[in-house]
Amino acid sequence: LTLYGRWPRAVLPFRKDSPGIWKEEDLEKPIPKTYALPGGGSKSDPLYFDRVRRSRAREVVLVEGVIDAALAQQFGDTRVCAYVAGTLAGKQIEVIERYKPESVTLCPDPDQGGDNGVESACRRLNAAGIRSYVAPRLPDGKDPDEFILTAEVGIDGWRAHIENAQPAALFRAEQILGGVGADAPAKRRETVLRKLLDLAAELAGDGSELDRAAIVDLAAQRLGMQKPQIRAEL
Repeated sequence: LTLYGRWPRAVLPFRKDSPGIWKEEDLEKPIPKTYALPGGGSKSDPLYFDRVRRSRAREVVLVEGVIDAALAQQFGDTRVCAYVAGTLAGKQIEVIERYKPESVTLCPDPDQGGDNGVESACRRLNAAGIRSYVAPRLPDGKDPDEFILTAEVGIDGWRAHIENAQPAALFRAEQILGGVGADAPAKRRETVLRKLLDLAAELAGDGSELDRAAIVDLAAQRLGMQKPQIRAEL
């Protein structure tokens, strides 16, 4: 177990204001906005996962932050829990795997850290045989809690946003493609295609054949290549 705290204002407190409990080299650093007491195994399962189990939800929705998950739970979305970090911990994946959900949907914060963390989570969920999806990037730089509290969104808008999630394999394929298109040099397109084929080959579990077909379609469309050639390479 641990305790989480979150500073409620925009300006963060500084460590130098309470020098007795910090190392000297840390005094000039601001205290993080969200802080947790340290402890071995304190993040071994997602925050509020007990509520997911109690509700018998067959889909698990994962967000980054303490407040993101707390607010969704408060508004009645009992599928939501938090990994409280940049990405899922290995122990958290083990806990979810034992629960055997039908799927996991990830909704990270809309920033580079969120994109990187969710890509790693998707890869490891796939390796564990857990079917995963990624929700669309949240608009206007809003975190999930801010998105839910937007007047025109609310909890119904949040649920609709989660329903629009795409298979994690396609999210990863889009990340690999980046801005590379049919007008890119042949060498660049072939390099990207090899990475897409590696992704398609590593997919496992339910839905993997559908995901492979979708990756072939996406590669052909974006890279200007023929589907039969890509299938043959795969």
